[in-house]
Amino acid sequence: MFKPPVHQGFTLIELLVVISIIGLLVSLLLPALAQARETARLMQCMVNVRSLATASLAFSVDHEDWLPNMAQSAIDARDADDNQPLYTLASNWREHLTEEYGVPREAWYSPTNPGWNRDDFFNFGSRMVIGYQYFGNRRNFNAGEFAEVAASYAGETVTEPMFARRVSDGAYFDWFWTDLNRFRASVGGWRDPVRDVIGANHYDPEKDVPTLNHVGYLDGHVSDTAGGDMVQRCNYRGTDYWW
Repeated sequence: MFKPPVHQGFTLIELLVVISIIGLLVSLLLPALAQARETARLMQCMVNVRSLATASLAFSVDHEDWLPNMAQSAIDARDADDNQPLYTLASNWREHLTEEYGVPREAWYSPTNPGWNRDDFFNFGSRMVIGYQYFGNRRNFNAGEFAEVAASYAGETVTEPMFARRVSDGAYFDWFWTDLNRFRASVGGWRDPVRDVIGANHYDPEKDVPTLNHVGYLDGHVSDTAGGDMVQRCNYRGTDYWW
């Protein structure tokens, strides 16, 4: 007796069920993948701060305990300070810290705020614009901003020097590198529409506040401060700095 061939395959209903299951799995996995990517970016940002702190400390070992004076172009300059923003440095430090201490371009910028990692910042004429803030060996900043910074620490007695110029200074603050956290009212606050950048490496656009601050210490370790614990500490040359 003739038997018609049996066709193997999915019915329409079975296909719809499979597609629905795949869609459900994708909807469950995408948030987890996004969170994993964000966690990786945060970890890399912390690694960057550690790399910058480690290179600066290695420099101090080679230069009689003096931290790099990145406001000045002379590598051996120790006492001068030309009042530059805390997120810029003389461009020859870029080559020096790369060649002598292995700091790559990526370490100067946070992966959570990639808009700063651009050629016109990396090669900003005689200077370099970076994505972190450096407080080490800043004589003028220490002197000129002491009163304002001290006043921002209610209930604490901030003593001089605030920040170390030499590792052994016994400075009040035992850290010297942080994430970028700069607010400039003259160009739009945290958002700078002219240069199309955000002034905080970790930023909540809905609340318009920084959310996290990685801090590099003089002993080489790195920790983080929650955004809710951060406040404006001073206005230096038209820029509000938070930590």
